[in-house]
Amino acid sequence: MAAHFDGIEWKTVDVGTTESLRYVWLAGGGELTFGTLDRVFTRALGTGEDNPSPDGWAERGKVTPPSGASSYVTAAWGRTGSNAMWVATNTEVWRINADGTTLTPKTGVLTSTCKTLPCTWLRGLDGATPNVVWGVGETGTAIRITNADGESPTVQVMNALTWSTLSGVWAVSDTEAWAVGARGLVIHNVGATFGWQVAEVPTQEHLHAIAGSSSSDVWAVGDRGVVLHYDGATWSRIKVAGLARRRPELLSVWVPEPGKVWIGGQGVLLSLGGKR
Repeated sequence: MAAHFDGIEWKTVDVGTTESLRYVWLAGGGELTFGTLDRVFTRALGTGEDNPSPDGWAERGKVTPPSGASSYVTAAWGRTGSNAMWVATNTEVWRINADGTTLTPKTGVLTSTCKTLPCTWLRGLDGATPNVVWGVGETGTAIRITNADGESPTVQVMNALTWSTLSGVWAVSDTEAWAVGARGLVIHNVGATFGWQVAEVPTQEHLHAIAGSSSSDVWAVGDRGVVLHYDGATWSRIKVAGLARRRPELLSVWVPEPGKVWIGGQGVLLSLGGKR
């Protein structure tokens, strides 16, 4: 299922499939979405199949990692308007390039590198510029990929001060990031190589996603309807209206600008500020 918000209202979109779609990328000139790499769908990124859906989406078939290894995706992220999407599997981290009408798998971090460095089983990817990508994952994995827009990206391994799973990361800049994980874990890195610091937050629920508009406007969401906000000094819990007794898992958050927040989760889509 897919939906589109035009600034006024939400409308469902016919992608031409009934399977689950977990990842979406607003690429340069079009969109890409998939649930698994066996069936990738695009709109305005080439002709694809002869029979696009009523809303212009076309199945582009299977995209295979450059190494030919595992296609089990654990995380994916692409900058809006860029021509490359980063994809993490349980064996490696690589890129899908959208070059005109062609989707091309491209090496990101070599599989041989991920056999020795912790760049497998990532659960979150994000970047503020094309040149640096932050990644977090299982057993406290925290990495920073530099020269990410070049031919030979480099992995920098960082100590996240935890063995717990990290589920989401938000890049404030090339040298600052926030990450969230199990049992209310929130960590903050300023300076890239200066190390992570654990933040005090008012919850022990598992946290799944984090995003913000600046270093003093950061949002995190998680289990049992938990919504947290950081104002540059302290983290506080935000009450969510309209859920009655429901306490759904909240799995994603997006902050397009200060005062506007979108949150997605288990059967809910929440909005703070602006149009609903």
